[in-house]
Amino acid sequence: MWISLSATLSWIYILSYFVLVQSSSHAHRDHAAHHRAFISPRGEAAVLPPNVAAHNATSSEIATPRQIVREAVAEMTKRNQARLARPSRNNHSTKPGTKLGKRDDVAAPPPLLNITDQIARAAALVAELEAGGSAGGIYTKLYRRAGTFWMEGIARKGAIPSFDMSSTTMGLIPQVKESDSTAAIQRAIDDGKRCGAACNGATTKNAIVYFPPGTYLVSSSISIYFGTQIIGDANNWPTIRAASSFVGLGVLSTDVYVDNGGDGPDGNALEWYINTARLYSQIRNLKIDITASNPGAYVAALHYQVAQATTIENVEIIAGSATTQQGMYADNGSGGVMSDITFTGGNFGIYGGSQQFSAARLTFNGCNTAVEVSGTGVGCGKSITVKNAKVGFRLYNDANGQIPGSVTIIDSVFSGTESFAMEMAVPVDVVDSGFTGLVLDNVRLDRPIKDHWSDKLILSSGLQECMLLP
Repeated sequence: MWISLSATLSWIYILSYFVLVQSSSHAHRDHAAHHRAFISPRGEAAVLPPNVAAHNATSSEIATPRQIVREAVAEMTKRNQARLARPSRNNHSTKPGTKLGKRDDVAAPPPLLNITDQIARAAALVAELEAGGSAGGIYTKLYRRAGTFWMEGIARKGAIPSFDMSSTTMGLIPQVKESDSTAAIQRAIDDGKRCGAACNGATTKNAIVYFPPGTYLVSSSISIYFGTQIIGDANNWPTIRAASSFVGLGVLSTDVYVDNGGDGPDGNALEWYINTARLYSQIRNLKIDITASNPGAYVAALHYQVAQATTIENVEIIAGSATTQQGMYADNGSGGVMSDITFTGGNFGIYGGSQQFSAARLTFNGCNTAVEVSGTGVGCGKSITVKNAKVGFRLYNDANGQIPGSVTIIDSVFSGTESFAMEMAVPVDVVDSGFTGLVLDNVRLDRPIKDHWSDKLILSSGLQECMLLP
C-alpha cells in the first residue's frame, strides 16, 4: 500500500498494526511543563534506558517502566478527575459592566498530565510486555487482517511521489505481533503539512488516516489534528484498544491544551484551536475498547471537542462496568453530527457541554449514566435507545452549576433504567438557578422524569407523544 500527498489533501495509510517502540516520538509531547521525576525504590530518579524493548528487557529493566507507569497513572487520575469536575466551557461574552452570577465564577480547569517521551515509552513498553504474554500479560495475540473495503486498494494520484507505508520509514514492521501502535498512528497523523500547534485552522492541510481491519494497541493519547478524517474498514471495523498502561485523558483527542499557555482568544485556557472553530473532521467505522485501562483513572475513549462540519458515525465504544471510564468527554465546542454509535458500559456514555450537537441512532447499553449534558447550549437527538442505565439523561451539572438551554428528543426509547429516565432542572424561584427546555416527541419512558432541585417527579413514565417541559 502507498501514501500520496497532494496540495490540498494528504492520504495517510496505517497499513500495519506493528511499530518499533524505540523509535516512537510524539510531536505533541514537546510542550514543556508539569514534568515529574519518577523516583526509584532506592530514592533515585527512575530513568528508562534508551534501547530497552519488550523482546530484550531484563527483569530489572522491566521494573523501571512499570514504576514510571504506576506513578504517571496516579498523577493522571488526579488530573483527569479534576478536569471532569471543572470542565472548560464555552465562554459567552457579555456587555461591559455586566455582573456575572456565581455559576460563571468557576475555577479554571487544571492542566492534564504532560506525557513526556519517557512516560510514553514506558507505557508502550509495559503495553507490549502484557500483550506478548510476558510477566502476567492479559492480552491475547493481536493480528492485522486483510480488508475488502474499496478505500484500501484505490489508486492515489497526488502530485507528491508515493512511498510504501509498510517499510520502516514510518517505523512499521510487518510480521511482528503484540506491538504498541501509538507512535505509528501519531506519526501517520503528523505526516505532511498539517494544522497542529499555533495553526488555529486551515482548509489546505487536511488528511485522511485509514485503518485496515485488525486490533491496534495504544498506550497514550493520540492527537487528531484539525481537518483530519479517521476512517476504518467499513466491512470489518478495526479496533483501537487502550492498554492497561494507558496514560492520558482520551484515547483519541481532537484538541490539545497548551500547558501554562494562558488564555486563548475565546477566554478559555489556550488550546491548539478555538473550541467553537474546530472544523472539518470525521471519525467513522471504528471500535474503541478502553476496558483494560485503569478502572479508576477517568479515561475516555474520545476527548471530543469539535465544531461545525464534523461528524462521528459507525463507531462502537466499549468501557468497563462499575468504573470511572467514559465513552465521550466533550468539555466544550459547538456542533457537529453524531450518528450510529453504540456506547457499552462505563460511568458515562457521553459527558459533555458542547452546544448544537445533532445526534441520531445512538445506543447506550449498561452505562451508569447514558448522557450528562452539562453545558449551556442546545442539542437534538433522534432514535436514541437507552438500555439498562441507572439514569438515562442528566440535564444539569453539579460541578459548576451550568444548565443546558434546551434539548429535543424524538422517536426514542428508554428501557431498563434503574432510577429515572431523566433528571432535569425546572424553573424555581431562586436567582441564577436556570432551567432546561425539554421537548419529547414520540418517546417511551420506562421511568419518570425527576426535578433536579427536589424529589418531585415532573413527568410520569409511558409514551410521550408530544410533550414540552417545563
